[in-house]
Parts: sequence; structure tokens; C-alpha cells
Amino acid sequence: INTKEVFDPIKETLFFTCTKQYLIKNFPKFCTINNGYYETETFNHDAGMYEVMHVDHIVIGDQAIYVIKTVKFPEHVELYGSSDAKNWYYAENTDKQETHKHKVDNPDKRNQSYCEYIQMLAGEAIRRDVPAIAIVNIIGLTDEQIHLDIESGHEVVTMDKLADRIRYYESTIDSALSRSYRVNLPS
Repeated sequence: INTKEVFDPIKETLFFTCTKQYLIKNFPKFCTINNGYYETETFNHDAGMYEVMHVDHIVIGDQAIYVIKTVKFPEHVELYGSSDAKNWYYAENTDKQETHKHKVDNPDKRNQSYCEYIQMLAGEAIRRDVPAIAIVNIIGLTDEQIHLDIESGHEVVTMDKLADRIRYYESTIDSALSRSYRVNLPS
């Protein structure tokens, strides 16, 4: 496996589109923002500009905002890592029974920081606390292939469980919180 195989821009666009369609199908009444770029308040002096973050999907539900990072891995690998690690690793077994490990930036760690920033922006916009949930959506792997030590409050799910996790939060978050930021969007 090479980096190009995992992060092929054409395949990446296809998986973003699949996730976008999946979210719209499962949550037609929620506002979904896809493939957004947001300028942060962090100035990068070396580059001479503010840092920019890329958020795959933002779903504005009735009870919370969901910031979703979609990550595709080859179907024949195992994934290892933890919430607080800088990197995660995926490995494949070859015919020689050797394991080849590949390092990727921890998408959970990055998405948590993106979620906090989106939550801050939304809270400033309406002048109230806004519940926000960061979710990493893994495509291409089953639960049996994912070996992650994930802290409580962090969500890493396979595509087939993404809608269930959002529904879970929609049914358990105190509705008093959601009333503070409910917005009527034009139909």
C-alpha cells in the first residue's frame, strides 16, 4: 500500500460524496454543510497568513452540531491507535506474513480541535453554549479491523453506524440545550 492508494484525490471525493448522500438520506431535515474550509484565528507567521482548517461534514441537528471527518482505508488492513496519539497506524499482512505499517495523522485528534472551533463560532454567533460532537467516520474497515483506544467522549465509527450515533445523541442530549440555538432555515 502506498500513500497515493489511501489518499487518492479522486477516490477521496467519491467517499466524501457517498458520506454526503448518506447524511442527506438519513437526516433530510437537518442542515448539512460539506467540504468546508474555514480560516482560524491562528496566524502562521512563516506562511504570512491565518491557518485554514478543512471540515468534511457539519450536520446541524435538532439537539447538536456534528463535525464529521471521513477517512477511507484500504479494506485489507488493520487500524491501530488512540485518541491522544499524534499518529495512527494501519498495517497489512503480505504473503510472506510480514507486517507493513503505515503512519497517518490522528484524524480524531484533528477533528476534536475542529469541532471545538466550530462550537466556539456557533456559540459566539448565537451567544449561547452549543452542544457539538466530533465524529470520525471510517470507510473501508469493519469493527474487527479497528483496534483503537478511544477515550470517552470521542466517537470513531464505521459508515454503517454513523446515523445510529447521530440518532443516539439526538435522543439523549437535553432538549433545553438545543432550544438555545434552534434556527429556522428557509425551506
